[in-house]
Amino acid sequence: MSIAQTAILATALRPRSSERVAKPTTTTISESIAQRPIQWLIVAGTVIYFGGKFIKSIVPTGENLRKEEAETSTSAENPWSYKAFLSGNKIPAGTNLLTAAKAYEQAKKVYDALNTYFTDNADMVVGVFAALPSKVQVAQVVQAFDTYYKRDILQYMQEGKKTFDFGTGGISDVLYNRIIENVKRKPKF
Repeated sequence: MSIAQTAILATALRPRSSERVAKPTTTTISESIAQRPIQWLIVAGTVIYFGGKFIKSIVPTGENLRKEEAETSTSAENPWSYKAFLSGNKIPAGTNLLTAAKAYEQAKKVYDALNTYFTDNADMVVGVFAALPSKVQVAQVVQAFDTYYKRDILQYMQEGKKTFDFGTGGISDVLYNRIIENVKRKPKF
C-alpha cells in the first residue's frame, strides 16, 4: 500500500467534524480537577514526593542535629570528644572508672566487630556502648580506641574497615543514631 492510498483510507475512516464530540473547555482549576482527577492526583503526588525530599535535605531534623553535635562538638559535655570531656570535668572520688586494659578491651570489641571482609557485627558495637553505664566510661573507650587504632571511633563506626566493600562498611545510620542517643541519655559519672 502506498502512502497516498494510506492517506485516502485514513480520511475515509476519520469521523467528519460535524460528527465529533466537542470537549468542554475548563475555565477553573476545580473544574479541571473534577474532569481529570487521576492526572491531578499524579501531579499532586509527584510534587509532594519531590518537595518532601527537597525540604528534608535542606531542613535539619533533630536526629541530624544530634548526630552533628556528637561528631563536631568539643565541649566538656560530649564524651565522643574525650580530650575535652576528660580534662574539662572534675571526676568525683568513687566514680566507677575503667582500667586501661578494660577500656582497650571494649575498644577492641568495636574494632573487631567492624574489621571484617564480608559481614559486620553491628550488634556487638551497639552492645559495647549499651553496657557502659556512664559518659565517662564512654570517653575512656573512645580514648583507648584513638590511642591504639589512631582512628576516630565515630568515623570508624560509620565506615568500618573499608579494605574491600562487599556491602559492609560500618553500621547502619539507624544503629549509629541509636548509639548516639543512648550515650546522650547516660549520666555523666
